[in-house]
Amino acid sequence: MTLLAVENLHTHFITRDLDNRVRVARALNGVTFTLAAGHILGLVGETGAGKSLAAMSILGLLRPPARVVQGSARFEGKDLLALGQDALDRLRGSRIALVVQSPKSSLDPLAQVGRQFVRLQRAHRAIDGATALERGRAMLEAVGIPDPSRRLYAWPHELSGGMAQRVLIAMALVNDPALLIADEPTTGLDVTVQAQILDLIRGLARERGIGVVLITHDLGVVAHYCDDVAVMFCGQVMESGPVRSVFEAPLHPYTQALLASTPERLRRGTAQPAFAPPDLFRLPKGCLYRQRCPLAAPVCAREPPWRGGEHAALCHFAPAGAA
Repeated sequence: MTLLAVENLHTHFITRDLDNRVRVARALNGVTFTLAAGHILGLVGETGAGKSLAAMSILGLLRPPARVVQGSARFEGKDLLALGQDALDRLRGSRIALVVQSPKSSLDPLAQVGRQFVRLQRAHRAIDGATALERGRAMLEAVGIPDPSRRLYAWPHELSGGMAQRVLIAMALVNDPALLIADEPTTGLDVTVQAQILDLIRGLARERGIGVVLITHDLGVVAHYCDDVAVMFCGQVMESGPVRSVFEAPLHPYTQALLASTPERLRRGTAQPAFAPPDLFRLPKGCLYRQRCPLAAPVCAREPPWRGGEHAALCHFAPAGAA
């Protein structure tokens, strides 16, 4: 069952230069992907591809000069982009949860962990303090924090990075969301703790039927933890489909180049050359990758179609019947 369907999402940064002329940076240019309940979708791409911006756009967390100018994001039958602020506030933190990088900066440094659990639950449901505290303790236990009763009375500065991230995940899940968006949730953590956090997210998704959008630049993480993947470049999803299909038989030249840029190939000197995105203020017409694409042809000056089925690519040369 489709939990989240994002279609043709465009987000622009609209500013003025020193001569008061309007300047538009087209940061998202038709982002399209779907997420099934209980699945993990890896939203992958280089820094600046628009991964986090897509999440902020969907959740209504943009600040000027950023603005969604087109598209839809349907969640449980509602278009999030058409909802008012009050309706969005009711969904965020209850049916939709967000976990970001830098966990310690996301926790209130002036409140103990238990108080933050109580505050979060009371913002979305009628619940007494004792019940909210017990639900918080149970969630800390569920995410593997030892001695959860004692941790309720800890201050954020007393938590390690890995423990702070577990607390954030527990807080994200305490109101039983259907959708979890995890934006680079293991940045800055050591390798062992990264694996523990990602194992935790995957286990909770399976046990609770939560749909997860996992934003990352790490292809290894996507290969190991995700069911599906959407590959982003310059504010567009260039290719999407089941992880195994996309990784074993990529359809888009950008995905092929991205997968070819492995540490092993970098050591051997056989990796693809760097492919910086075009200027967002002066995007070319047609395929946004065509200036760097080895398959580029005159037809690429026209907007590329989505070609394929469950596994598809935004490319004139992708097989029309890709499975």
